[in-house]
Amino acid sequence: PLSEKMISEALKEQGYATSAIGKWHVGDHADLHPPRQGFDHWFGFAGGAMNYWGESNGPLRTIFRNENKVPESELSYLTDDFTNEAISFIENNKQDPFFIYLAYNAPHAPDHATKQYLEKTKHIEYGGRSVYAAMVNGVDTGVGKIDAYLKEKGLKENTILVFLSDNGGRTMHANNGPNRGHKGMLFEGGIKVPFFMVWQNHIKPNEAYDEVVSSLDIFPTLLNAAGGNVKGEKQLDGVNLLPFLDQKNEKPHETLYWRSVGGFEYAVRHQEYKLYKSAYKGKIMLFNLEKDPLERHDIAENHPEIITKLKALYTAWDSKNVAPGWVDPHPENVIKEEKNFRMIREKSLRPKN
Repeated sequence: PLSEKMISEALKEQGYATSAIGKWHVGDHADLHPPRQGFDHWFGFAGGAMNYWGESNGPLRTIFRNENKVPESELSYLTDDFTNEAISFIENNKQDPFFIYLAYNAPHAPDHATKQYLEKTKHIEYGGRSVYAAMVNGVDTGVGKIDAYLKEKGLKENTILVFLSDNGGRTMHANNGPNRGHKGMLFEGGIKVPFFMVWQNHIKPNEAYDEVVSSLDIFPTLLNAAGGNVKGEKQLDGVNLLPFLDQKNEKPHETLYWRSVGGFEYAVRHQEYKLYKSAYKGKIMLFNLEKDPLERHDIAENHPEIITKLKALYTAWDSKNVAPGWVDPHPENVIKEEKNFRMIREKSLRPKN
């Protein structure tokens, strides 16, 4: 809802020009599109997925620039179009502070790729994965072009780049291994993603940070770097990561929470333990992620006291959340997927005589 303050609005207060490019998917109605949410510039589509050739299919799958539909004749391959639009926005705003939320829809379905990117993945003999990898390659190429442009214009030193995915890879073609699970699940394969930050002369290069962080930390980290007052913002669940990157004896989070569809599934990570109320498996599971980071051993039966503690933490946290304003098909899809999973496994068994 418009009552929530987005990072775009917070950065505009600091004098930043703001742009949203790519997939939006946090407000279908025109009243909730980026121009109403603190973005000076918008180039993208409102829904969750779209044809990569820019072929329009309803209001959620149409490319807009601000309030105007972009003619399909002006579009090529959306991943490349989004990259070019980002570079154009930087060019037009490079004299002043700018913020870009660049949300590539790749490698979300449908599976579309250009000959250029397919050529680079032809060594992958599984066709579906070869196309998927080509779509990822398009993102890699785009990020590289933006980085090269920032260097060329002398902007790299004073620009923070943050790269991450919104969830783990999907069931088909992706590979989240060795982590367990996939997109939609709260196993590590569904929620643990690559997360990179670059800021020359402020963040040491070529280092890995091993403590648990969240995408929720981006808002306070960037606002603090831009000179804003994080403490003045209400209900930010994340923290400013910059001090923790230097003081490596402290942890940004002792506890993190995940909730889907009003608690249909949820997970709590507290210190070394992770509780997962899994609708897929129809039970509450417990893992020690220090000893078992790949979640192979459910230790719930042996530690009822830890289950009780983590449930209480979740209940206290969830009591402050609002009820969902709508539901999505996640519950029914989970049930179908688990049923199909079990059926495939049972079919593989040798029949009894």
